[in-house]
Amino acid sequence: MKIYCLRMTALLLLMMTCGAGAEALSELQVWTAKDGRTVQAKFVKLEGDVVRVDKDGKSFAIPLAKLSTASAELARKMAAQAGGTTQKIGEQIVAFCKENLTKKVGDGECSALAGKALTVSGAAPMGRDAPGKGDYVWGEQVAMIEFVEKKVQGLETLAQVQPGDIIQFRDMQLKGDVVTAKGRGWYSLSAPHHTAVVNSVDAAKNTLAIFHQNWSGNKTVRQDTLKLSDLVSGWLRIYRPKPLP
Repeated sequence: MKIYCLRMTALLLLMMTCGAGAEALSELQVWTAKDGRTVQAKFVKLEGDVVRVDKDGKSFAIPLAKLSTASAELARKMAAQAGGTTQKIGEQIVAFCKENLTKKVGDGECSALAGKALTVSGAAPMGRDAPGKGDYVWGEQVAMIEFVEKKVQGLETLAQVQPGDIIQFRDMQLKGDVVTAKGRGWYSLSAPHHTAVVNSVDAAKNTLAIFHQNWSGNKTVRQDTLKLSDLVSGWLRIYRPKPLP
């Protein structure tokens, strides 16, 4: 199918009142680019980090990165209204994290990234802390990896993890070998209390690629990879965000 690039028209368009009625899928929406240009078109669907809209019977694709923050959030919200499956929610969470790489989300705290991602993807908010205070619950638990009885347990549950799932850490420490240009060495990293978002998973290698912020003093969104077979203390619980009821 031929994809047409949508040119944001500079014509003066009738602005629609923002509200639940204006967000009905069959109605025209005003989409605003980061440079301020606007266009009226109907929402069709969200495909990863691209929103597809219909203008005068023609389908156009607009990268979320080119839209204003409000229009990007509108696209994600309408995608959730169109059928907020957990897979679609996960795709929207990953797209949000990619869009905000190198930026500070909210106050820069690690949980702010996950919390905002839930909001813009149309997911239900976090639940009550468990098992202890500050152990945030981000949806349905799908995996748990922990170091108990002098060994790593739960690595097999990584097969259940999907992009967009949210990780909660408690007293986690990783230690292992590393190969650099200067030769072999070792590394150590710890997260006494931390939250991150899954970008991708390689269950065969026991690794998770993650998005997170407030790491090593850096309060902007970054990407890292964790090798969970190197866990030497603590645990990670991984949750799948749920659609709003």
